[in-house]
Amino acid sequence: KVSIRWTHDEMGSAVSDFTFPDNEVMDNNLVVPILYRPFDTRYTYYSRSFITRRRQQVMQHILTGANLGLIFMRQVALDDVYSHFGVYDGIVDNRAFNSSKGITQFAPLYVYPTEQEIAAGLYSADHREPNLSAAFTGTLAENLGLRFIADGPGDLHDTFGPEDVFHYIYAVFHSPAYRERYDQFLRADFPRAPFPRDATQFRALAGLGKRLTDLHLLRSPELSASTVAFPVAGDSTIARGYPKYMEPNPAGGIEQGRVNINRRQYFEGIAPEVWQFRIGGYQPMDKWLKDRRGRTLSFDDIDHYRRMAAAIGETIDLMERVDRAIEETGRLFSVAAETAATSDTPYSERQRRAHEIYDTEVRPKMMPGDEDQYVMIDILSGDYEIGENEAVLTRLLRERRPDAVMHCIHRHQSRLGRILSPRSVRPVKETD
Repeated sequence: KVSIRWTHDEMGSAVSDFTFPDNEVMDNNLVVPILYRPFDTRYTYYSRSFITRRRQQVMQHILTGANLGLIFMRQVALDDVYSHFGVYDGIVDNRAFNSSKGITQFAPLYVYPTEQEIAAGLYSADHREPNLSAAFTGTLAENLGLRFIADGPGDLHDTFGPEDVFHYIYAVFHSPAYRERYDQFLRADFPRAPFPRDATQFRALAGLGKRLTDLHLLRSPELSASTVAFPVAGDSTIARGYPKYMEPNPAGGIEQGRVNINRRQYFEGIAPEVWQFRIGGYQPMDKWLKDRRGRTLSFDDIDHYRRMAAAIGETIDLMERVDRAIEETGRLFSVAAETAATSDTPYSERQRRAHEIYDTEVRPKMMPGDEDQYVMIDILSGDYEIGENEAVLTRLLRERRPDAVMHCIHRHQSRLGRILSPRSVRPVKETD
């Protein structure tokens, strides 16, 4: 197997020994980094001769220019807590996250023109557009009272951009409350992000999401202050049967958690919660070392592991801060923001949500006489209209909420009407 190697040089060497078909010649520019597992970047040769399913339609956007991509899974079959969210700025292996079914999904933030479009003079080579629906950004701009710009971040006072949206979504997906509440939906369908209540909430979560993004790309300046040590000299080879974790035990002379890589050498300062933390179904602090059994760690490898530990430690803290920010800036995960309000949702579940919204959000605000009216509810936003004509209510609500998933309730008949639109809010387009 030559499709993935540890380093750029090892990949280049493997390719140089390969017999290319159809007179193809080696191109060093095609030796590129690939996210193999969480925090584990390796190298591949991005050619059809080596990779039979390159997902070119998606990955071309991440290889053409500066970009970010959201990593997630549509189907997850594991007993662990749902942890299948990540970010990367290069191509991603289809098993970067772990599950007994389904493969990793990857949604780039920006899309670049194809070679054919550039050759035809339709776009310049550096042209890019946000991979966000116009309906979504328009509704979000209206809700926030900010102007959307098509590239980069905004100032979050007058403007917001695609990167702010990405950071907001990334923060929401790292909320422990969100993951717990929507665990079963996340395991069966695409994740959905609820709209923020206002610009204050959006600004707070986007800021936390940016810090999480920088940590997970290992480019945050916070990582230079890692307190993890590798204090004992040796050959730095990961021995058979290792790594082994030793929890803090002051009585036994171990003040901080240790990760032993052989009988003498260890990383010190790894807290139990950092060691046990999971991303994409994997335990990165264990798996990264386990995959390197028999290899000798270089100086860069040791530094990388120290930075990983710091990134995970900061992630744990920031995830708690995301939940606190949501509590401080107002309710976000209301019944209107359920994550799987689509035509695939069982009828009984759709009915439950619609009536819960009606009972908690609509009915307390109704005027005398409204009880006999139709109530058209957008399950995703909680917005609604009350009146006598379903068609009129549909049109009025659709004007404000283009991507609404609407249900009609008529309490006099004590029934739930049909779904008027099976569409749902998917801020990041499905790309694979």
